[in-house]
Amino acid sequence: MRGSKHKGSTVAVPENDGVSTTLAPRDLVFTRRDLLGVGQVSRKSMALTLPEASSASASSSSSSSRKHLSSSGSSEMQSIVVGDDSGCLTCLAVINGEVVTQFKTEPCGSPVTRLEMGGPSAMCKDRVFYSFGHTVSGISAKKGKQFFTVETGMTEVIHNLFVEGPDMFVSGEYSLYHFVDAKDKDFFMSNDRINDMICCQLVNADLVAILACQDKFIRVVQGSECIYAVEVETACTAIHRYNTETPLPRGVSSKVFLYGTNKGHLGCLRFNSSGFTQKWSLLASESQSRISIINSCSFGNLCNDIIIGRDDGSLEVYSFQSTDINLPPKLSWRTQVNESIQGLECGQISSLKPYDITICTFSGKIICFSLDPNASPAPATVQAELITPQPTPAAPTKARAHTTTPPPISHGPTIEELRTRIQETRADVNRLEESIRREGERTKSKSTVSIPQIDVSTDFILDPATCTHTLSLETKFPIDCLAIRADTQIEVDVDKSDCTLHYTPPPEQLISNATPASESALIATVKVVPQNLHRVELKVRTFEGKYGKLQVFVLPHISPHAARLCTIQIKPLSLHERVNQLTEQECARPLNELKLSGNFTLSEIHALVGSCFPEVPERCLTEDITLFFRSSFTGSIGACHYMKKEAVFQTDSLSTLCTVKDFISKEATARKIAIHMSTTIIEKSINTILELLDPRLTYLFKLQQQVQLIEALKEIQMQESGNSAENSLTSLPQTAALLPNTTQQSLAIPGFLSEEYADILANASEINRAFERQPRALEALIGVLLSLYVNVQKLRGNPTDNCEADLRMHLSRDYTLAELKVFFGAP
Repeated sequence: MRGSKHKGSTVAVPENDGVSTTLAPRDLVFTRRDLLGVGQVSRKSMALTLPEASSASASSSSSSSRKHLSSSGSSEMQSIVVGDDSGCLTCLAVINGEVVTQFKTEPCGSPVTRLEMGGPSAMCKDRVFYSFGHTVSGISAKKGKQFFTVETGMTEVIHNLFVEGPDMFVSGEYSLYHFVDAKDKDFFMSNDRINDMICCQLVNADLVAILACQDKFIRVVQGSECIYAVEVETACTAIHRYNTETPLPRGVSSKVFLYGTNKGHLGCLRFNSSGFTQKWSLLASESQSRISIINSCSFGNLCNDIIIGRDDGSLEVYSFQSTDINLPPKLSWRTQVNESIQGLECGQISSLKPYDITICTFSGKIICFSLDPNASPAPATVQAELITPQPTPAAPTKARAHTTTPPPISHGPTIEELRTRIQETRADVNRLEESIRREGERTKSKSTVSIPQIDVSTDFILDPATCTHTLSLETKFPIDCLAIRADTQIEVDVDKSDCTLHYTPPPEQLISNATPASESALIATVKVVPQNLHRVELKVRTFEGKYGKLQVFVLPHISPHAARLCTIQIKPLSLHERVNQLTEQECARPLNELKLSGNFTLSEIHALVGSCFPEVPERCLTEDITLFFRSSFTGSIGACHYMKKEAVFQTDSLSTLCTVKDFISKEATARKIAIHMSTTIIEKSINTILELLDPRLTYLFKLQQQVQLIEALKEIQMQESGNSAENSLTSLPQTAALLPNTTQQSLAIPGFLSEEYADILANASEINRAFERQPRALEALIGVLLSLYVNVQKLRGNPTDNCEADLRMHLSRDYTLAELKVFFGAP
């Protein structure tokens, strides 16, 4: 359920790009107010209730004009309903500037996973429906009395919910159910995990479910069939129908949808009789964290503004520059709450003026941002000060005789009243401190200590631009520090200055009663400096072919001290990402092949593939599965086609093929699965990989050479400047006083330098910055070349003892692609 919208807040959207009205969006300034804190909250477990006056005055409308009930004419404000991890629903309202709890339900024993507003129709949603476990319940929005409960019979926990009239849609991780009058009607199984769901009338009067899926598809499900599948940039994590409340021109049937991805893309899709069309896609430079929730609302602009919440705590508002929403909007306001945003609603919360943005964070904080139409772009901080009145200068005696004293003006409480309030507040603080001290002593005296449950939300997402993974850890308690251990080769770094990273050298040899050195390839600690930070992000660099476990102990600020262990699996091909299809040029490459055969089941070979490659669905829904992958580091490709008793792996990289072969052979032996392997090697594939790596190798070798020349060229420049200054001093002795300042000024580039050297000297600062941005990029590429060279020599039956020394000696000379091909012996 979304908050109600102002009438006439949107305009008709033209079907085709045409003449649009250009407008200057107003400057948006919001003021923050922390309303209350509840328990840990799941995503989309918050909604806004509609005022009774609005619900009663709802007029009927056609089924095609699905819109939220407008409360612009109501004299009442909306309430906030939030569900937490204890299973309680809390209804909050702002009355006379104070936050009031209207009702709170009894805990249901399981966390509330989804909360939506529902009702008899799309125009009157005055009831609260929520899901926990496999159950859906409904309560009245006024007093919180339960009137509806249904056991869905699902094997998965409910993550998405929609209720309208007799129709109810629920989905778990992979399955979607459609209930009518609490009876099962339709069922659909998704190919990959369902991250979000909305329902609307799309083609006809029947409701359809629109699913945001992990496999980079948005699926439209009608009944038990997928009628549309739209591919987007990366895994889709949020979807929202953009509000177009103003009637469209006759004969035009257009619906606009907004989606967000796990890599931070914000996109727009339009649906008409010919299907879906993507209009624009944005990738913000300020934050590229996963978009967790999207909403739209009017803040005085001609078109509805777009509000998005991200996992890193970024709250952003985008405004259109014209009435044509086919053109991408621009960022108009942004703030940071330092916690993942789980709920986002727009409505009349604190006043009946322009709408407020209300969010709920992972730890349960409810924060309201109110639009201030009269605020300046940078409002000053308001401080309360006690001002002593200054005596007014005495006027002449004659004038004083004819002047009457004006009555005193009341400016609020007197000084004595303020002092009394301060004393009462101090007494309350002392009383609370004494209560806390007594409670601490009582807890220490107990023999058994109760440790609070520490739930940690983890994400491990690959960033193809930097070829690193972003590890996000978030708890409902402030984080004190992290202890990291890995049994494989990785590198860990922190981006923000609010964390400090310390490495501990691993044990060099096996000591009695100690952990072997092979199980502690990395030991590090991360100290979190801020006292109230609930979320920490780490950059993890992995190396393909090396796999194992990354263990992170999260220590929050709680008493007694406790920690939670989070384990991340580093897969052998961790830098590969799954794609839905390959290009024609990629399909034309020469591919090496690995064939497997044996008495293994489909689930067994699917588990092996999922342990080797990332982004593989947990479930296999068909008897014949084909997956495609692309390396974000080298650009090589891979394809997997497997079924019961047979599997084929194809790739243009020998290193990838050898990694798959070694891993599956080791895992199949450990699981006692008999597998027969056969390989087909195409020598021309070596050229393909070398050609893919050549542009980056050429750039990095040239960049390294330029960095090495900068110091020598600067020394020559200084010497030439000194000689020029000495000559000028001989001819003009009076300029001797200016000699100390010559080194602080820009020095001239010597004219006898070649054009190449002069360009290096002129762009020295840019070259150094480019080299600092990727300090280990060249070493990583050399590592890829070394792995390829070792595998080539193994397949040819040659010794591999001196492979690294030979390769580095060859690369120490001037690098060229032709000479590298000769060194590899490629045809």
